[in-house]
Amino acid sequence: MYNVNDVVVHENGGVYRVAAIGKPDFVNGPETYYTLRSVGNEESTIYVKLNNDKVYMRPVMSRKEAKEYLEQLPEMTAEYEANNKERERLSRQIL
Repeated sequence: MYNVNDVVVHENGGVYRVAAIGKPDFVNGPETYYTLRSVGNEESTIYVKLNNDKVYMRPVMSRKEAKEYLEQLPEMTAEYEANNKERERLSRQIL
């Protein structure tokens, strides 16, 4: 669960700040939503149900985490599946 002011990456590739957690005015049911405002465009707002496991969001990694990851790249080995169909299946599984 995220808190107000947390910064997340939404599955659409956008970076958003959690502006509010609650029931938006346009919702009639009991569902609770995250109100997400784009970091790059304050006018862009999306709403995500709190318990929606079909929408992928993750926290933004810190500068330190990103730097550590980038430092490890030279030691990482690339994996490549020559079979197109199997490569596509594996990619979908990872995502």
